[in-house]
Amino acid sequence: MVMEQIGALAGMWRSLTTDAKLCIKPDGMITCIPSWGDAAAGNLYKMMTTEDGKIVRKSIRQGLTTAALSLVQIGQNLVIDPVTSETGRLVWKAQLAEMADLCETWVNIPAQDWSSQVVQVTGSLRPQGLCLTCRRLSGSTLASLSIADPDKTTWLEVRRLLAGPLHPMLSKSKIKFVASCSGSLLTTEHDERSVSDLLQLSQAPVEEEH
Repeated sequence: MVMEQIGALAGMWRSLTTDAKLCIKPDGMITCIPSWGDAAAGNLYKMMTTEDGKIVRKSIRQGLTTAALSLVQIGQNLVIDPVTSETGRLVWKAQLAEMADLCETWVNIPAQDWSSQVVQVTGSLRPQGLCLTCRRLSGSTLASLSIADPDKTTWLEVRRLLAGPLHPMLSKSKIKFVASCSGSLLTTEHDERSVSDLLQLSQAPVEEEH
């Protein structure tokens, strides 16, 4: 991607590695709001521009406990990789060759307002099919569906099945569905794709029920 200015990256993000929520402020300060609750919010990084034009995140560790840091912090002084990053998706990589495997991906969380709500869609494979779950950003469950054949079930069919359990929310606001595995916004453009493809289930292990 074309390297964006730090201010253009301001907004809410989620780490696909730790599931932590992070807020990038216009001045480059990154506040961490761990997924286990908003009370532990604190400053984790400061974004800066290097002499060669790269955007680097410097650890500052303000207002977070040692336990919280161990759960949300991946490496130090990582830079945004312009090759694999794109709009709404930041890929952080180490600058040293010997640490090439160190990587973390953040995805942008669509903005919520009075007329819209973000719903995260997750899926887990079971012996009898797929268990699809819709959750608020807070983690609370809104709806669950059992889908016998996720490879042949399209996103359009899933949306129709969700119309009932999500009706109370739909009557008040517009829902923005987000695939939790990738951070991608799911829209009507995905209607013909299978839910298995959208939720990247081809490599997912089958969970045994107890």
